[in-house]
Amino acid sequence: MPIQRETLDLLRSHPGCTVRRLARELNIVDATMYTRLRSLVGGGHAHSRRLGYRAVTWWPGGSGPTPDATEQVLEALRMHPGSTPAEVAELVGVTKQSASKHLRILEGAGDARRTRRAGPWGDLWRAAGDDLPVDETPEPEPADPALLASANRALVGQPEEALCEIDRLRRSVADIVTHARTT
Repeated sequence: MPIQRETLDLLRSHPGCTVRRLARELNIVDATMYTRLRSLVGGGHAHSRRLGYRAVTWWPGGSGPTPDATEQVLEALRMHPGSTPAEVAELVGVTKQSASKHLRILEGAGDARRTRRAGPWGDLWRAAGDDLPVDETPEPEPADPALLASANRALVGQPEEALCEIDRLRRSVADIVTHARTT
């Protein structure tokens, strides 16, 4: 049947997705997608897994063994190094909280490493064996005492001179950061 083939092909290209996401891919209503998926389950071509309280994900193949979520998260990190927990959750088809839990499990086992970032955008995660450096931000170099002294003198003087000195210092810091990134 072409409808079952279309649904199964979509499920193979998006394993671990919810009914809503699969329905959006084919531009059909959720109830229709659910009926199609139940038909595939009846034929042994697909199975579902419950994640948490309400989330149900759908997978190609029978009800045989499937990789657990921790392995899926590790595979997602290998395919997409430097991902946030939200990005990993989207890739694996789990909630952000579940992805964070599995990332911490992998970190504890030494299979994943995190780069902490300040702010609301979250930490970056990589599989432990990645060749890329985990910490992409260079360590700041110690401030030049002469620059600090001239900035202090400028701040005590005229406001226009202080602004010029601050601008000069800002350019100097930008040059230091650029130099640190290239080395």
